[in-house]
Amino acid sequence: MNESELQHVVAQYESALQQGTLQFFDSLTLLDIYDYYHSHSQPLNAAACLHHALRLHPDNIYVLVTYANFLLDQGQPIQAIAVIDAIPQKDHPEVSLFWAESNLLQGKINEAEKFFEKARLATDQDADQFSVEVAQFYLDYNLPTPALKWLRRVSPTSPQRLQSLQLMANAYSQLSNLPAAISCLNNAIDANPYDEHLWTDLATLYVALQRHNEALASADYALAINPNNPDALRLKIQTLSQLLRPDEAQNCATAIQNDQNIPPELLEVAAQLPLMAGKPVAAQTLLQQALRQTSPVDPRRPSLLWNLAIAHLLKNDVDQAVLLAIASAQSSQTVIPTLAQLAQLAAENNMHQEAIQIIRQIEQSPTFAVADAEQLAETLATLGLYEPCANVWQIIFQHENQFQAHLQPILNKAHARLA
Repeated sequence: MNESELQHVVAQYESALQQGTLQFFDSLTLLDIYDYYHSHSQPLNAAACLHHALRLHPDNIYVLVTYANFLLDQGQPIQAIAVIDAIPQKDHPEVSLFWAESNLLQGKINEAEKFFEKARLATDQDADQFSVEVAQFYLDYNLPTPALKWLRRVSPTSPQRLQSLQLMANAYSQLSNLPAAISCLNNAIDANPYDEHLWTDLATLYVALQRHNEALASADYALAINPNNPDALRLKIQTLSQLLRPDEAQNCATAIQNDQNIPPELLEVAAQLPLMAGKPVAAQTLLQQALRQTSPVDPRRPSLLWNLAIAHLLKNDVDQAVLLAIASAQSSQTVIPTLAQLAQLAAENNMHQEAIQIIRQIEQSPTFAVADAEQLAETLATLGLYEPCANVWQIIFQHENQFQAHLQPILNKAHARLA
């Protein structure tokens, strides 16, 4: 079912929850709803839906395998394996796919491949569709080479050919073979020239290769299909700036700002130009407007908060920048890396005292680890930002007397440049 049909089903499910009539939902529909919540960053709703699926369909193999995968994602492999071991159909392709992913998590690629082949022989699914799904597994684990092997199995006349070309472009991008990725996308566009996402992806690759005129043309094709495509608008503004056509870039941003019904993602795009131009107050106004349109659980919110943190940093409001950067972190484990990125950004903008102030905030964090500081020091030294780098090393030495040997040359270089 397409997105609008799925949203309608989700609305029916939420209504049934209130009325206590969930028993009328079959297992596959509940799993579609679970996938919807999962893909829209609503983990609590996803977990609740899966719980209802287990209660209503306790022996359904698809529900059980989904539950096992959910446990794997939650870091509970022993419980996940117990669920799979209790399934009588040991050779079912879904069980083989579980074991394949379990092996991928452990880095056992050869073992995973054996289970994928076992599932292929047992499934009654279309062979090309199966190959595409296995390739997606590999790409999710940043393993483009085995993904390409499976994608090359897809027939040139298959209905899955378009999707396979998109995934091949993704795989070649992971391998940093951007010309090959562009070739795949051009072939996909030949098959479906009215797909705005294909044109946007193509523009992204051209930007990476600094082929700005081709990037601009591709972004314009995407915008001709959907004038409100936020990624294409961002790429167009970025490319116009690179081509030293600031007036046209500003016109794009102004058109966004003047639209009263503009969604948050486009306001964020419009904010990029004043940010790049060193006009943080104008960017702040747009970002705050976008935040007012989002709920606390909106998946767009972390990116908006991060860009607002940058705006406050450029205004020399370090305390507020730190608070916003922390709020933008996706979890407690990413707070320190997020603050380190903010400190690096300050140092790159010659705001060395502000960078040092942020570094002190990092040190005071309850999740501070010396490894985080060493990584930040290495990055700052590589960028030639030796003053804030020296401050990071002072923090490291306060916490331990020993450090990783591979960092010694970088430390020596930093000391020499500061001498």
